[in-house]
Amino acid sequence: MFLTATQLETLVERSTNAAQIAWLKANGYPFDVSASGAPRVLVSYVESRLGGRAVKLSGSRPNFSHIQKR
Repeated sequence: MFLTATQLETLVERSTNAAQIAWLKANGYPFDVSASGAPRVLVSYVESRLGGRAVKLSGSRPNFSHIQKR
């Protein structure tokens, strides 16, 4: 999925489409441009570039019953 307009503006600290596109190009971010001219950046790319990875938790918990107490 793509960053929202607010997330993109927060990332690049620019409010106009042209300024956002210029920032994305200058900083090497891949993007597409929508029919309205707004840049579109994948959330997954931003997460990987900034060092975070989305982790999906399975909901299960570790079983500590086999650990012996000293």
